[in-house]
Amino acid sequence: MRAPIRTVLVALVAVAVTGSPAGAQQVRLDASKKLATAAITRRVLALRELSMAAKSIVRLSDADRSALTTQLQDQVNGLSSLNAKIQGDTDEATVRADAQKIVTDYRVYVLTIPKARGVVVSDIELNAADRLTKLADRLSNAIDQASGKDTTKAKTDLAALRTKLASVTTTVTPLPAGLLALQPAGYPGNHTTLESTRTALRTGRTGLVDAATLARQVIADLK
Repeated sequence: MRAPIRTVLVALVAVAVTGSPAGAQQVRLDASKKLATAAITRRVLALRELSMAAKSIVRLSDADRSALTTQLQDQVNGLSSLNAKIQGDTDEATVRADAQKIVTDYRVYVLTIPKARGVVVSDIELNAADRLTKLADRLSNAIDQASGKDTTKAKTDLAALRTKLASVTTTVTPLPAGLLALQPAGYPGNHTTLESTRTALRTGRTGLVDAATLARQVIADLK
């Protein structure tokens, strides 16, 4: 009941201020446009912030950075064009219809931002896995050169380390492409992909922690 009452009150106040129903209609129209502009501005600022972060994160792959920043800029451009359209609308019904597109055509908060963060985290985990793999290679050389030492445990721990890293790589590698393929038109059906990605990233993070622990253990084994 509150929304209809508030609408009536706004209309009555507008009539009192403007002195005519037509004036009241214009007041409501202007107010609706301001609300839409505010909603668009918040989203554009969030998208630009994400885009700047994506450009500066070193561990984001060049291909993913390019694809992600392009998608973010496309949304900024689309929302800016939508705002221009809304400002040119001449009736409340059209403004409401266009304002709804801010949500349905872009899904900034529920899809774009989570998927962008997922792409970044995926690449960070893959970068960490790559660095640990190179460390594992160096540890393997160290084992080969450890003449006169019993390296049985070191070899066992190194094998476990490589297994962990292989599992992380297998789990995380497909995630960026899967996330970048998600589109607003597919929401909420594609929300399950976001959820499964979060689960996979948690698994990847745990695997990396375990791998780092095993790497330290191999080093201790060789002392």
